[in-house]
Amino acid sequence: MAKHVKRCLLPWEVVHHVNGIKNDNRIENLKLLKCSTEHLPSQAIQNQLKRQDTEIKMLKKKLVLLEAENVILRKQYKESQCHQI
Repeated sequence: MAKHVKRCLLPWEVVHHVNGIKNDNRIENLKLLKCSTEHLPSQAIQNQLKRQDTEIKMLKKKLVLLEAENVILRKQYKESQCHQI
């Protein structure tokens, strides 16, 4: 970031890694913030998005299992109805 802005960074400035990967120092992944108080909300939002992504993945897996269980139960129900006749 210092090379990009062509000066030394000030002690209170913070370089934020947009994608959260600290060693990804491509300039398009870096954002210069005026101070750490600007960085904290960004970091909190990023952490929340990661948690939500994890939860979505887990819920998708549960949905697949529930849909499969539903198919099995419907089949068992139909078979039981045929045996009652």
